[in-house]
Amino acid sequence: MQKDSQEPYLKIYTPLFRVSQDMVKPYLRPEQLLIFTSLKYGESRHGESRASIQALYEDCGHDISCPSRATYYRFKNYIRDTIQFAYENLGWTTNAELDEKYSSIRMFKVNISDSPKNLLDGCDNSFAMLYEDEWEVLRDYVNAKNKGVLLQVFLTIVSYIYPRKPGQTIEFSPMATYMSFERLAKETKLSAPTVLNAVHALVDAGMLACNNYGKFVNDNGVIVNTPNVYARPQIDGSEKEEMFAKAHLMLKAYNVSDRQLRYEY
Repeated sequence: MQKDSQEPYLKIYTPLFRVSQDMVKPYLRPEQLLIFTSLKYGESRHGESRASIQALYEDCGHDISCPSRATYYRFKNYIRDTIQFAYENLGWTTNAELDEKYSSIRMFKVNISDSPKNLLDGCDNSFAMLYEDEWEVLRDYVNAKNKGVLLQVFLTIVSYIYPRKPGQTIEFSPMATYMSFERLAKETKLSAPTVLNAVHALVDAGMLACNNYGKFVNDNGVIVNTPNVYARPQIDGSEKEEMFAKAHLMLKAYNVSDRQLRYEY
């Protein structure tokens, strides 16, 4: 069972989570990206987004039973700044002031628009599809304090996995991608160890399939250390074939003619 555009998904524009063109850093911090996604999910599921600071705090992986005062205060500012950013660039509006005196349990409404005003001027206007069940897994089942980092790394990887169009074959258009940890770190502005840990957590959570096919010698006699190949896990296990086909294209790009790939997973 492969995911396609008919399944419910959230459209997350790439400048929000990865560097493109002349950008210095992504527009949103990892914690803000979580808040942004949680609000979009609420609107997608219920036709409008209603939330409280306390509910968002829990959605983003924090323990509301014993909150750190500093963390909670910083999180409150993140919510305000995220909605302000979305107002200026995406046309969002809210009925709440969200100032320091605003009650943490009081519900507020956010009117969400998907009509970018300033965000994409002169920038890459591509987006990643985050399926609603993927968000639910991250929100409800992944036990990690850095869920924003996991979401940012996940979106960066899947933004390079393109749906296969009618008439295309898996050999020429596999739904998988390959990226080195260095490239992931550069595009997310995270450290390589942070990216490595995030990939391991995403694989353990069943959100990401990953394989590395080892070293090869290219046609010039140079040893090539291949990067990881990634795909979205599928119920029928077809991500194995997708990654295998992508690995063949990867080795072709690396000028490796003798492509004796081992079918490992």
